[in-house]
Amino acid sequence: MKKNIPFYILSLILCIIMLASNILAVFAEDNASADTPSGNIVDVDQTPKAQETVTAVKDVKTELICISKYGDILRFPANSAEGVLSAAEQGADMVLVRAEKTADGQIVLLSESNLSNICVDKDGKKVNKNVSQVNYDELKAYFLCNSSGLPSEKKSAYSVPTLQHTLELVDKRTVLLIDNGWEWRNEIYDILSNAGALEYTALITDAGKSEILKWEQSKGQSPLIVTKYSGTVVWNSRAYIRKSVAAQAIGVLLENNNAYSTTFSKSTVAKTKGQIRAAIDMTDPKLCGNRQDTAVYWDDVTGRGFSMIITNNIDSFIDYRLRVEQSRRKLDELLKTAQEVDFTLLSASSSSKLKKASEEAEKVLNSSVCAIEIENEYNRLFAEYGSIREKGSDSSKAATYTKGRITAAVLVTVLLIIEELAFEYFRNKSIALRKNGKKLFFNSKRKKKKKSRKINFE
Repeated sequence: MKKNIPFYILSLILCIIMLASNILAVFAEDNASADTPSGNIVDVDQTPKAQETVTAVKDVKTELICISKYGDILRFPANSAEGVLSAAEQGADMVLVRAEKTADGQIVLLSESNLSNICVDKDGKKVNKNVSQVNYDELKAYFLCNSSGLPSEKKSAYSVPTLQHTLELVDKRTVLLIDNGWEWRNEIYDILSNAGALEYTALITDAGKSEILKWEQSKGQSPLIVTKYSGTVVWNSRAYIRKSVAAQAIGVLLENNNAYSTTFSKSTVAKTKGQIRAAIDMTDPKLCGNRQDTAVYWDDVTGRGFSMIITNNIDSFIDYRLRVEQSRRKLDELLKTAQEVDFTLLSASSSSKLKKASEEAEKVLNSSVCAIEIENEYNRLFAEYGSIREKGSDSSKAATYTKGRITAAVLVTVLLIIEELAFEYFRNKSIALRKNGKKLFFNSKRKKKKKSRKINFE
């Protein structure tokens, strides 16, 4: 007769079968998902870079905006469509281009109105004509000179681009910031509208608030506006900033050749805070108060409140922006650590200092785009936080002078004094009794017991 299989063995076998079936089901599900059409997979974010830039300019005031002037002029001619594309691929959020209009009404991109310094014909000879004197068919047969277009520069393989061609080539990889185009704003508007680029393109203008608003209201949707002020009088610059805000501009470009001009002062630039972006052109010393297009001066202008920087050094500026982001991340982490401290265990002085340092750090985090300013704030907060840490490895032990601890110390001291007084009282009383042959604490039983131990030798 066969023995029955124990129940616990049957249970174990059933568990193994169920486990194996679950594993197979998981593998089958993974394989099925691998074969599933991509429609069931979450799409990768396809937001155009230009749209991200516009959002940052409007809503993320702690984002530093990199503006390339005339594109990648180290590798391509200024204002060439290829140079604009190269600047976008290097990471420029915006590319400033300069517009001109040909005799037959084409909007093109050129650094100057006269062609003599920027174009040559097929034989390499200068073309001494104004853009307004030639049709585009003639213009596109000329060649742009490399880089700055100085007489020593050789001709390139690139021709003068139209605004429309540049928009098509760039394809929303960056925001075009069009200078010298306000005069032909209606023609430019039509080009941008047909290209679907109205919300990704900005016009620079020094027009007044009324003129800007009137034109914007005449359009269903207008391009972005960046105003420009080149004056020296402080109250005029501040008034212009207020008018720019009222005109719904996204930024105001401040220019001056005087390094000490009030146009660049913190108090003037502060008028843009939280309302509009302050922009500065670092590529020409005459436009930025004789400053240089380097990290040292980027620290200077960002510390003053400028957050849209026009530069010719895209790669270096991207590195600078990375430094700003890393410094901000370090300060944010330290601030969170400092805010986790139990302030009730700190002395009033330590608590006040740490809270003040934390508030200042939070203010800088929410407003500054200056690397050195963020780093200095980190050092200040670290010093305050470190001073309480020196009193113990744990922040909860950092403060030694609290109300509770002071009360406990006083009570312990009082008890010790009472104990000392009591001891001294009983000591003096014992001495007085011994003089009279008595003891303070007499043990009669012990005395009798000692007498019983005496030996009688009689």
